[in-house]
Amino acid sequence: MPSEIKFNNFGIPYLVEFADVFALDVSEVLPVDFITHKLTIADDVQFPTRAQQAPLTEAQKGWYYDTLDKMEAAGIIARVPAEFVKCVSPTKIVPKDAGK
Repeated sequence: MPSEIKFNNFGIPYLVEFADVFALDVSEVLPVDFITHKLTIADDVQFPTRAQQAPLTEAQKGWYYDTLDKMEAAGIIARVPAEFVKCVSPTKIVPKDAGK
């Protein structure tokens, strides 16, 4: 625990100085219109369209779905029809050690 206290004391001045670059909530993340992310992929490349998703616990499902809903409400992600999906990848939720 002393390392956590040391880290928190160390980080506070930086949080104060650069507060304008930290978001406390995903709804504070603003989209930008001056950057476009584009992947150049050959037309003949095949990607998986079904994920081998590991089962989620009830606690993980609650957190995960709530996070997805918040990101959708903030305009960070959007639902798309299944026929638009070109590639999928499974997600992995790694729980933190208790108390950390």
